[in-house]
Amino acid sequence: MVDADGDLRNGTQISLTIIPETWQQARTVWFIAEADSASTDRTSGNTICYSLSGGLTFNGVYDLGTIANTYAPDPTRFNIDLDFRNDFLGFWTPERQAIAQKAANDWANWIADCWSGLQLNDAIQLIDNGFPSQSTFMTKRYVDDVVVFVNAISSGGLIGGYGGPEYEFGGWITPNGTGSMPRVG
Repeated sequence: MVDADGDLRNGTQISLTIIPETWQQARTVWFIAEADSASTDRTSGNTICYSLSGGLTFNGVYDLGTIANTYAPDPTRFNIDLDFRNDFLGFWTPERQAIAQKAANDWANWIADCWSGLQLNDAIQLIDNGFPSQSTFMTKRYVDDVVVFVNAISSGGLIGGYGGPEYEFGGWITPNGTGSMPRVG
């Protein structure tokens, strides 16, 4: 996935527009390697294709090289994964992320069932002050039981958050007619 405008709050984009007034300003393009169902490093096929259009045209390919896998699904137990990509406030430091993931793991240990994997491949709405916003982000993320996309909101100097399940795009399953269970939030 790609974020081309340097603002993670408004989701992902696949194009960047450069105008004459700002063409000399440096631009940052973020590449997000999605979690998938693989447990090995990706050694090939890690290329990014790009093109320029307008007054100057050009096409190219950039090879990222080997991408180390930092995620491996665990089909032997229930998993609650936290995805912090939308934390544009920087609230979720590595220390806070570790505490939150430990809490999610503690909750997951209490759940006996393990669900089959789910592959997301669509846009998901961001939560803004407790309500779905017009902004979305694209994801092709693998879900091993449950994934929670975590961000933060700032309100009156306090940082907090609201949340809930994503009803669309496979966010719920109904196993064996036992009722609905959330998969994505």
